Amino acid sequence: MNIYYMKDALIFAAIISIIVGILDISLPEKIKPHVVPIVVVSFIVGLLIQRFIPTTFKAFTAPITAFVTVFLASVMIS
Repeated sequence: MNIYYMKDALIFAAIISIIVGILDISLPEKIKPHVVPIVVVSFIVGLLIQRFIPTTFKAFTAPITAFVTVFLASVMIS
């Protein structure tokens, strides 16, 4: 696997962790223990996005997918 994809996926996971960190105060107690799995899953999603989505759309899809990942994780856990 190209290191380029790993770097972009790490940036994507960093976006997720920043969002989760900002929302940590407002997250329900059920979700707080699951923050690490959310970041790991978002890293995998980031790898898939960086691999299969054309370069033009990556700047738009990363923040949107980050919010959707956090939202879906919170809905599925609660």
